[in-house]
Amino acid sequence: MTPGRALIPLLLACAPASAAAPRADGFDGLPRRIIAEGLAQRDLGLVGLGAEGPLTLTDDQRTLVPGALAFLSVDPADEPAPPEPWRLELVDGQVLMGRPRESIPGETITWELAGGASLLVPLDLVRCMAESSTPRLPFSARAEARDLVLTAGGDRLVGFVAGLGSGVLIETDTGVVAVELSQVREVRLASDAEPASAPLMWLSDGTVLAARPVGPGEGVRIEFEPVLEVVTRGRQSLSRVVGEVLAMNFAPARLRPLSALGPPAVAPAEGRRWTPGPEFGPPGELDLSAITLPGPMTLTWPLPRGAVALSLRAALAPEARRWGDCLLRIETDGPSAAPRAEVRLSADSPAELIRIDLAGASELRLILLPGERGPIQDRVIISEALLLVEHDGA
Repeated sequence: MTPGRALIPLLLACAPASAAAPRADGFDGLPRRIIAEGLAQRDLGLVGLGAEGPLTLTDDQRTLVPGALAFLSVDPADEPAPPEPWRLELVDGQVLMGRPRESIPGETITWELAGGASLLVPLDLVRCMAESSTPRLPFSARAEARDLVLTAGGDRLVGFVAGLGSGVLIETDTGVVAVELSQVREVRLASDAEPASAPLMWLSDGTVLAARPVGPGEGVRIEFEPVLEVVTRGRQSLSRVVGEVLAMNFAPARLRPLSALGPPAVAPAEGRRWTPGPEFGPPGELDLSAITLPGPMTLTWPLPRGAVALSLRAALAPEARRWGDCLLRIETDGPSAAPRAEVRLSADSPAELIRIDLAGASELRLILLPGERGPIQDRVIISEALLLVEHDGA
């Protein structure tokens, strides 16, 4: 990342909290799950975003939720936005859906978002550019030793990317190669991911953006100024319908998805010689990935320094809800040998919300044990697994 380039926090303007009556246009809040200090959770109606957090609708009163760390949508969007052709992933977790513009070479790339607005992105902030249909890189994935271009024909070009835009210019050991955009499938730059230092918001088209407000929103729209320079039509701000904001992490240095810690160590349950590994779903809102445990096993993660709490939702997989019967135990290292949490999942109680204290722990273990009916139907999905960290972890 370019030295001295600070990420600007996102603070979105909205209607004042003093407004008491329902809106004349019928907008009465969007179903969002608010996550507050201590990882406490409440499902509320979101009507806007203020400098101090989300604004919600409760009994026809607009109320600021103090101490909110994040929110995410309770239900998926009714109609997903049409996919953009390309995806630009940045080192701090921003994901820009759209397409590249301008010619190469250069030290920046001009990126066009949905709706025609464009952002100027320094290449040293870019982690990956790929067709939108390709899987995203895990946030915990290590960077390539050198820049890499994967072509539509299956070629791998290794070297230094000197330009990115309407094509790719890469300096290889045998010379400089120019690749037309139509022949590019993916470009990976030798840049390690970095924890975001500013709030991020997730939009319905898959974009993840850091930005700040430039003025009060009108109606159900919000106006904001991205961290990256807006280069279209001389504007410095963008506008979106508030319903397009599916999630927001106000404190990404403190609130982190468990899946971002990387693959856990996997061990079979006691009495079993082997177990298939866990299955990680694609990252979604707040970069959360569902973790499927296909049977009894133990997963172990090293915790970041300063981790103080964990929350997650554990549920039997839909196909296992009739006959599944298992025990999920959560343990940590430290002076206490007792499990931090233990829940039974069965047809009578197929899902549980779990919150535990992690203070003083450096290791986390999720242990799935078979129940009375054996391990055949013991398939469990862990979702919304979030860690709360007091300070930047090592």
